[in-house]
Amino acid sequence: MITERYIKMCEKAEEIQREWKPQEGDFCIVKGYKKVFVVFQDAGVDDFGVPCLIAGHRCLDKRQTIWLPTQEQLQEMVLEWYQKKNLYDVNDSNTLFLRLRNFWMEGVYQEAILQFGTMNELLLAFVMWERYQKVWDDEKEEWVKGECNGYRH
Repeated sequence: MITERYIKMCEKAEEIQREWKPQEGDFCIVKGYKKVFVVFQDAGVDDFGVPCLIAGHRCLDKRQTIWLPTQEQLQEMVLEWYQKKNLYDVNDSNTLFLRLRNFWMEGVYQEAILQFGTMNELLLAFVMWERYQKVWDDEKEEWVKGECNGYRH
């Protein structure tokens, strides 16, 4: 489910937005609008040097879009990170589940676990913690360097 909070969390996840390599089927939103677009293709740059995405019958300025990763894409981000850093056995299907469970039940958001209303929000928070040690500050509406509350990275 794509909530207003998830859109704001994605917009403020600058590290993830910078890494985005648009693929067919990706979801994005144009800053300031509420309509979610599905990317058809990355069109490169137009005649004026503006990076463009084709979504439906529209050409969107990539600089004005916010990528809304799916749950699958968020899971892939964590597993790729583990593999790159050689942290955990990414071939063990329980690795991601157990790390997420520990994060949720014992970790960073232990006292505010009800903060996240959707799996998208929870998984994005998990990605931001695992990769960047950042937590979502609902009051400031931004990612901040976080305390781990006993959760082991």
